Amino acid sequence: MDIKHIVFDWDGTIQDTVSSIVQAWQDASVELALAVPSAAEVRSMIGLSLQVGITQREPSLSAAGVEAFIATYRKHYFALEAQPSPLYREIPTLLTELAQQDIVLTVATGKGRNGLDRALNSSGISHYFAGSRTACETASKPDPLMVTQLCQQVGITSAHTMVVGDAYFDMAMAANAGAYGIGVSYGAGTVAELQRARPLKIIDAPLALLDLL
Repeated sequence: MDIKHIVFDWDGTIQDTVSSIVQAWQDASVELALAVPSAAEVRSMIGLSLQVGITQREPSLSAAGVEAFIATYRKHYFALEAQPSPLYREIPTLLTELAQQDIVLTVATGKGRNGLDRALNSSGISHYFAGSRTACETASKPDPLMVTQLCQQVGITSAHTMVVGDAYFDMAMAANAGAYGIGVSYGAGTVAELQRARPLKIIDAPLALLDLL
C-alpha cells in the first residue's frame, strides 16, 4: 500500500461519544413517545445519518416526525456534550505521527455539520484535518460519496486512501469507494459487524494503525 490520505470517522473512532449518542437517542424516544431502543440497537446505527437511522427504525414516521426526532435528539445530545466527551487516549499522538509522515487527514461522519464543527473546535485537533464531510451535506454511509468528494478535494485517489472507522457502514463505504477499510474494535461496532464488510484489518487501539503504513 502507498497510503497518502486517511479518512477518519468521528464518533467511536476519534472521540468517545458513544454513550452520549445512546443516551440522547433514548431520551429523545421517551420525549416523543417512541419505542425506546436498547443501547446495542443504538450502537448498531451509529455512523448513519440521523435521518436514515430514525427512518429505518421508525418507518411509519412522517417527514415532520423525522424532523421532530432529529431536533429532539440534538437538544439532548448537545446538553450531554456541554462537557465534551474525551478523545480516545492515543488519538493526539496518532494524528501527530501521521502529520509528520505527510499523510493528508480528513473526516467523514454521520454527524451534522454543526455537531462536527462543535466537536472539532472543542477537541483541539481541528488543525490536523484538511477537509471533512458530514451526512447532512452529502449521501449517508455506506454510499461512497463522502470519500470520493474528500479524495477530489485533496487531490488523492481512493487507491491511495484508507478509511478508518468503528462501524460496518464505514467499512462498506470504503469498499464502495475503492479505498482500504480499517476497522477499530474500541468504538460502537462489534468485531463481527465490522467483519461483514471485509475490512483489510481490524485494530484494537489507535496507534496500531501506524503498523499498517
